[in-house]
Amino acid sequence: MKRIDKFEEEKISVKKFFDNNGIDCENFIFLKGEEPCDIYCKNTEQQFQITWNEHDFQKKIHTTPSGINIEQLRTIEKELDDLIFTPVIKKITAYGKSAHGIILLVISPKNFPFGDKELEQAKNKILNIQNNFFTEIFIVCPTNNIKIF
Repeated sequence: MKRIDKFEEEKISVKKFFDNNGIDCENFIFLKGEEPCDIYCKNTEQQFQITWNEHDFQKKIHTTPSGINIEQLRTIEKELDDLIFTPVIKKITAYGKSAHGIILLVISPKNFPFGDKELEQAKNKILNIQNNFFTEIFIVCPTNNIKIF
């Protein structure tokens, strides 16, 4: 099986974002952006920075002996950190104010498993750090997008 390159993977992620919003982007033109922009959508004139969540959790899956239920090892706070806070903070730290005008998409392999209360908790934690950096932040789940800012 041929591995797709990073640009193609990022393009698929942006298309998923549009698809979740009900926007047909099949004929959109996507270009490689200049840092901190990963992808530029010519049709909408939007810039995107892409990251994926749960990196540390995915490592645990590959290093934990079989038979151990990994899901039980995480508290709600730890899972919120893995899903939202850690990937967002890594990008804010990396790009700071140079990310202004760019939409951050946090790509998630699963739907957001929590309710409004937990989402507000995560937003407030990010709000303490997010200050005029990314224009908008979304979690892109398999079936929907969740706007953080």
